[in-house]
Amino acid sequence: MSLNLGYAIGILLQSCLLFNLFLWDKKYKNLKVLSIIEQLKEIFCLANILSNSIGTAFDDFLHYIKGLTYLNRALVTVVVILAVVLLF
Repeated sequence: MSLNLGYAIGILLQSCLLFNLFLWDKKYKNLKVLSIIEQLKEIFCLANILSNSIGTAFDDFLHYIKGLTYLNRALVTVVVILAVVLLF
């Protein structure tokens, strides 16, 4: 059961990524990742990584190897992300 939201979710994630990059550039006047020494800049970077990596290799693994549906893959991904955030 995917709720037929595949493209809508993709557009939402892409919009979040672009908005986050816009805010990051507006605040720091660059998008350099080699000079991350502030917590806020690290949060911008991690938000970009998370919004860009949903639906890539991990999602492909869950789909092709484990055979999970779109909704189940999304739930597993959210749980993994929350676990990483809680451990951080």
